[in-house]
Amino acid sequence: MNFEKKKILVILAGGGFLGQMKQVIRNLNIETVELYYVTAEDSTSVFKELDDSKCYIIPKTTHFSTRSISVRISDFLKSFWSARKIVSEVKPDIIISVASSMAVPIFIWSIRQGAKRVFIESLTRVSDLSRTGKIIYRLKLANRFYVQWKEIKNKYPKTIYKGKIL
Repeated sequence: MNFEKKKILVILAGGGFLGQMKQVIRNLNIETVELYYVTAEDSTSVFKELDDSKCYIIPKTTHFSTRSISVRISDFLKSFWSARKIVSEVKPDIIISVASSMAVPIFIWSIRQGAKRVFIESLTRVSDLSRTGKIIYRLKLANRFYVQWKEIKNKYPKTIYKGKIL
């Protein structure tokens, strides 16, 4: 029997996403897992209470104020290559994200590594998926895709509804 701790890479975003992810982390059996964290370069304050050796920074995946498609593509490619490095170094067994766009490049690279991918749509998404959620759902990037409202489950049948996490 393998008693090695599972490596979980947690994608941390700021604001309400962080609060939702903290609730998810509280529900994990901390004795059986080893947690690693990744966040965007503009959200590093979320690391202040964590072990620095298990924290990674990825370039911001999306800039909503940027209209230029070439800048958006360039930003995504920077995130994409950074995600490759992080996934290759950590070699996670499981990756968990609450509604973060950082999940897209990280999930893509983790498929090759064989990691399980869990995406939890934000509590604020009541009637439809976020843009990130739609990308992950349509490209089937997540092994498990949780929503927090029945209305979304009805619209996207391959999602999983277990109630709200907060």
